[in-house]
Amino acid sequence: MLYLVRHGETDWNNEGRWQGHSDISLNQRGVEQAKRASEFFKENSIDIVYSSDLRRAMETAEILVGDSDIDIVSDPNLRERYFGPLEGKTTDQIGDVLGRKVSILEIVSEDMPLQGVETVKNQFLRAETFLQNIRKDRELSKLVVSHGVFIGILLQLTTGIDFKKRKVGNCEIIKVEDF
Repeated sequence: MLYLVRHGETDWNNEGRWQGHSDISLNQRGVEQAKRASEFFKENSIDIVYSSDLRRAMETAEILVGDSDIDIVSDPNLRERYFGPLEGKTTDQIGDVLGRKVSILEIVSEDMPLQGVETVKNQFLRAETFLQNIRKDRELSKLVVSHGVFIGILLQLTTGIDFKKRKVGNCEIIKVEDF
């Protein structure tokens, strides 16, 4: 079994700022979201947790496992896409930089490569490598705590759902039975 959870809300999420690799903490609402989601894992056992090494994901993972002795494996491959010079900017500010209105889903398209921004192809390669590594222990129930677009990519690779059509909410729990 594989569970995917996006990190809890941050102030930058609330402000519409693009985070990428910026290391932002959860805000109070994000902490509360993670606490609510942790109730699910009291009823549904997991054997191991993999988390992006960024603070917002690690904080979420720590809240999800609570006092249990479940290992949290920090993995930089689970990071969101690196947005380089766009990180910390709002969608409107990025639109000003690019000279037109944009959405995060446009930016994640290979049709719009940007200098200093990680390619979607590289993000898919990171996701494929990660999945290959965790498939080795099929009998273990796994929880992955990561970021919205990256979880979308994991979903596309495991279920075929187009990542550009599936927005993942903060602390949303997604169950993938066969991966």
